[in-house]
Amino acid sequence: FYYYCRVTDSAGCSAYAGSMRAVYKGLTPYFTWHPQDVKTEDGEQVVLRAWAEPGKDAEAPVQYCWQKLVNGRWTECGTGYSIKPEGDPAGRYRCAASTDGFQTFTYSNSCTVSR
Repeated sequence: FYYYCRVTDSAGCSAYAGSMRAVYKGLTPYFTWHPQDVKTEDGEQVVLRAWAEPGKDAEAPVQYCWQKLVNGRWTECGTGYSIKPEGDPAGRYRCAASTDGFQTFTYSNSCTVSR
């Protein structure tokens, strides 16, 4: 089955996701570690981490895609279970984990930089 999804966050930003597969618990990865909110000083290195396990019937390893909210749109900003954002790290982030064509997202987290 394929679905289209409209998502609106608490700030009123909305986006449409393209066709998505229905969730099948045996294949869909699940997060065991969600990224935490980060507070840092200007110029300090920031590391964001998340960890997901593959579904019990998945055959492929989990792949990660990090996204940063830029002007109301989620923009890819890295891959792997941890990233070190380049440039100004301040903002909201989320991580997608996928395996065997099924994908799930973490809760979004924020990175606050004191200047």
